[in-house]
Amino acid sequence: MHFCKVQSSHGASHPVDDVRELLALPDELHLAASHQHAALAAEAAQEAFAQKGSKGFWAFHEALFEAQAEPEGLARPQLEELAQKQGLDVARFKAALDSHQHEK
Repeated sequence: MHFCKVQSSHGASHPVDDVRELLALPDELHLAASHQHAALAAEAAQEAFAQKGSKGFWAFHEALFEAQAEPEGLARPQLEELAQKQGLDVARFKAALDSHQHEK
């Protein structure tokens, strides 16, 4: 399964099979450059994948896009609320974020 395709500035593209590969993109494309809470949100999405597989990841992904419209929509408390709403094991979710288990 591919999460997305990444295209370089010279036109080459390759599929991304692991969400963590997105964190390895050049600085100008890095998630943290787009939002102050993006790196933590990416870790949260990876934990959703760890707990619920592909369907869980994509459900959490959609919830993150909706949440980002709010000023602090991707802050830690909101991520934990999303995890609960998505039916994740919140204690395990918090432990993964605390330890940065999914950090690149």
